[in-house]
Amino acid sequence: MRFSLTASLLLFVMLLIGLGCQDHTELQLPLGGASCRIVKVTYKAGSLSGSKADYEKLAINGKTYEVYTREVRQYKYDDKNQLVQEINTNRGGYSDLRYIYTSTKIFTKQVSATTAGVIAYTSLDTIPLNAQGYDDKYIYSEEGHLLT
Repeated sequence: MRFSLTASLLLFVMLLIGLGCQDHTELQLPLGGASCRIVKVTYKAGSLSGSKADYEKLAINGKTYEVYTREVRQYKYDDKNQLVQEINTNRGGYSDLRYIYTSTKIFTKQVSATTAGVIAYTSLDTIPLNAQGYDDKYIYSEEGHLLT
């Protein structure tokens, strides 16, 4: 477990430092923003056991580590730069989360399934928005920064 967490954090930091906001970039923090919308985030992990079929080698400071793709998140936006779909895939299955916006609410629908295609669950939610268009259970500054 320690190797897995260490390798994951190290890979994350390397990606964060080494990548800028460009068309081919798969990770850019902070997430979001109109000038650089995130379209794909890939999480990698290392493990001492399990199938080696889908592992790739990562060299850091002369040491080689085997890592695999743990999870991939893909994002789609509308013409207003609002997130409209988030697809998460991992070794156990996938989830498809969709957002529909009105002036006072965001409606969400999530469907999750196993890798065999069996629907695990479906959920619906409504998020009320304040006058600024943000989740009304939080308080934001005039600039849109979260205060509480």
